[in-house]
Amino acid sequence: MGFVHKKFDSIFIFISLIFFILGVYGKNFYEGIAAAGSFFLIYTLLWKDNEPPVLFFGIILQWIQVAIRFFDTSVLKIPMASVFQFNDNITSAYFASLIGLVVMSVGISYARRGAIVPTINEWRGYVQQLDYERFLYAFFYSIPISAVVWIFGRSIGGIQLFSTKLALLKWSFFFVFFLIANLINKGKTIFIVALVVQFVLSFTGFFSGFKDFFISVAICYSFLIVKLTWRQFLLFFAFSTIAIVFGIYWQSVKGDYRSFISGGEISQSSKVSQSESLNKLYELVSEVDAEKFEDGRDEFLSRLSYIEYFSATIKHIPEKAPFEDGKLIGEALLKIAMPRVLFKDKESIDDSKKTAKYTGLNITGAEKATSISLGYFAECYVDFGLYGMHVSLLFIGFLIGYIYQHVIDMVSSKLWGYAIAFSCFSSVYLFEKALDKFLPDQVAFFLVIYLLNRYYLDSFIKFLNK
Repeated sequence: MGFVHKKFDSIFIFISLIFFILGVYGKNFYEGIAAAGSFFLIYTLLWKDNEPPVLFFGIILQWIQVAIRFFDTSVLKIPMASVFQFNDNITSAYFASLIGLVVMSVGISYARRGAIVPTINEWRGYVQQLDYERFLYAFFYSIPISAVVWIFGRSIGGIQLFSTKLALLKWSFFFVFFLIANLINKGKTIFIVALVVQFVLSFTGFFSGFKDFFISVAICYSFLIVKLTWRQFLLFFAFSTIAIVFGIYWQSVKGDYRSFISGGEISQSSKVSQSESLNKLYELVSEVDAEKFEDGRDEFLSRLSYIEYFSATIKHIPEKAPFEDGKLIGEALLKIAMPRVLFKDKESIDDSKKTAKYTGLNITGAEKATSISLGYFAECYVDFGLYGMHVSLLFIGFLIGYIYQHVIDMVSSKLWGYAIAFSCFSSVYLFEKALDKFLPDQVAFFLVIYLLNRYYLDSFIKFLNK
């Protein structure tokens, strides 16, 4: 199950110990024990040396969404429950979520048992087999093609679930280019310029994609670190701080920015050009003062933490409504079997309506161009209760691990198998994602890659090799 010595064991033990001490220092002792224990268990189960830690990051980012308020409340020496509005069952939601993430990690680890990971020298050998000039052409073509596929998918009903998986394959090229730049020292300047351009463009849509940029960079660099030095630790700390600051600024200007790019309409689409979007974003950011920044910080913490609706759900069910006994996971599986491209009259999903139903709260939704989901952990609770939910989470973890490993194994090139699997990170790191989106995302990713591999990937890989 992966209980072997790893290169970062001492670092993660040290970090876990800090969480424990923080719990003792503050007023959240048991929450600190749970945070420390679950953090180290997730690392032990999912981290593999010499492998891009895609699934580790996918689960640990959800862990952050669960545990984030433990940190600031412990520093301030106040009970964690005091910062939540719907806090009657926040402790149950907190512990159940951390246990659930560990259970999912067990499922992922079991599905990937026996996986053979390349050595760094083997990774270098894979990259050296590439024709650099041909790859460079493929890399730069992948960026506009990804944008076209994304726009095409959103404009034609029924195919968006699959088109987004194709569009996200641009991260596969990003990963390979990262390896080229860092393992054989080719094209570093071009890679950095492309990285900066991608980062800037990530701000131009209704849904800012800068978080995917930060996550992919973090996955890549943590993968190639052989031994963590103080310099690397400080760089990682600075990188994390920059990501948090960007998140706070985004929360500070998000409402006005989205209103501008949607033309004042209640919609989730952009009506202006990329240059207009960037100019407006710069204008709004430059107007952020200390008060707005503080409001943005509070909103950032509130938005990042996502166990409050779970808490409200525990209070509402089963006291005021019965458990659904598998109805929600059944509907999610039915959505997979009935894709909108074939069933165009299928009812649209309104996450906010579902959240209102199972929490008993008054929540606005599609009519305000917002979507507030319950989160797939809370939905598993609605189906099976606090204990039964973990059985379904074990199954979900196994599914994620199986798909990830099967993609790596079925592609003829180990390099491109990992590169393609790398692009799945955006499907697994959101704790708030609804069950009827989370599960179809995994299956759609697998089907898209299966078809690509069957009809196209072999010839494409041969073309890129020397």
